[in-house]
Amino acid sequence: MTDRQIVYPGALPADTDILGLQRDMMVAIGYLAQAALGTGTVVWGLAGTQTTVPGMTINLGPGAIAGLSTVDATAFGSLASDANPLVKIGINEATTQFTLTAPTTSGQSINYLIEATLAETDATPVVLPYYNASNPSSPYLGPSNSGVAQNTQRLQRCSLQLKAGVAATTGTQAMPAVDSGWVGLYGITVNYGQTAVTTSQITAYSPASVLPSSLGKVLLATSSLSDASAALTTAGWVQALFATASATSGFTKGGAGSVTLPSASAAAGTVGSSGWTKDPSGKISQWAYVQVSDPGGSSSSGTTWTFPIAFSAPPLKVRGSNCSIAAGQGVPAVNGLAVLTAIPTASSAVVACHNTGTTGTLVVFLLEAEGY
Repeated sequence: MTDRQIVYPGALPADTDILGLQRDMMVAIGYLAQAALGTGTVVWGLAGTQTTVPGMTINLGPGAIAGLSTVDATAFGSLASDANPLVKIGINEATTQFTLTAPTTSGQSINYLIEATLAETDATPVVLPYYNASNPSSPYLGPSNSGVAQNTQRLQRCSLQLKAGVAATTGTQAMPAVDSGWVGLYGITVNYGQTAVTTSQITAYSPASVLPSSLGKVLLATSSLSDASAALTTAGWVQALFATASATSGFTKGGAGSVTLPSASAAAGTVGSSGWTKDPSGKISQWAYVQVSDPGGSSSSGTTWTFPIAFSAPPLKVRGSNCSIAAGQGVPAVNGLAVLTAIPTASSAVVACHNTGTTGTLVVFLLEAEGY
């Protein structure tokens, strides 16, 4: 919570003044973590690597885990337990090591699983001094002078464990199942006779729960456009990316030749007359309205349609709508058929009209081409 404790000069201090402050801070951080990460269990850091001199021991670096828990499952000092849900974070500041063992039978392999969970424990027991009203200069040791040690910390950690599968003929060994309440981090396969595990053998468990190390990184307009990390982006960086894509690979929409974000209307371009689009697979679709003057007879002389942009190779297909006679030419509307007079090139196609039956009229086609 964002609640705050109020204390007054001269008032006797209470343990709940300090305990309540800590709980309130924890709740506030938990809600902030939930807003950013959700209520699912996620892990970051904890990089799995080989030791400096590769052997059968591996390292898991510092890191953290966040997951849904409760405020306090048990009493926190003098504060009662609180079963309200809360996202908590467990942090490991030190490196954790695990030692693996190779199968002892030739031709066998074994899979190891490293899993993690959020752990909360009371720790650091100390025999605390207590006020002795009958003799203030001689404090009690422990409550009621019992000499009993009491825990002085409630720790939140990312608990890690190595889980071994069953050795079996290489290729048939199974990965151990992730325990309930835990998430899988890494899988490692160890073969008979193996004496060292390298970083490349420590593979991410699927489905992955580990967040990328670049979480929280922000890409600005001046940041590298080749950055493929899972970072936050600014509008300036996205605009620069699209501008570069338009100039180098023709990424565009609506035939405008460029994309300006965040305005969607700017991307509409000349959809009504001619233009092109390119989908993520690289497929290009182009279109245009083309006018042909028909000399009559069974076909017209060809008209060259130059594509808005050139394909890398002749298009996969070119098609045209039925043509129509332009109005106001003193003749009734007559339909014709669009035909190609030659094999298209990467940059153009020659189009003719067949069987209009009318001489000297303008014939309009909607032409479309697709390719790469």
